[in-house]
Amino acid sequence: MATFDDFVDKARSAAETMGKKGSDLIEVTRLKVDIAEQEKELSYTMEGLGRLLYDQRKNGTDVEQQMEEGVRRADELNVRINQLRDKICAVQHTVRCRACGGVSPRDAVYCQKCGSRLGD
Repeated sequence: MATFDDFVDKARSAAETMGKKGSDLIEVTRLKVDIAEQEKELSYTMEGLGRLLYDQRKNGTDVEQQMEEGVRRADELNVRINQLRDKICAVQHTVRCRACGGVSPRDAVYCQKCGSRLGD
């Protein structure tokens, strides 16, 4: 028969587990909001690159420097988005496939989405 102390220990352990899961949920939500903001900025950047290209073709204006800056910014945003997605995987104990971006359990050998081998 379990003692009262065993009951209290199990209740405390359950409360800590629930607190950790709640904390993880909040962290994942915060990261997803950050990803959405970065993706929105990436969309605006890509739209701007399209406008620059259009202006160059239409008017013959030199937009090379602005294009380089836009491409650099888009690359930075993509890196940041991937870092945030990797943080989500770390919190959720999953791994992202480098080939397709699919998410699989950490102990998976192959991607559940595309079948690529998941490596180091």
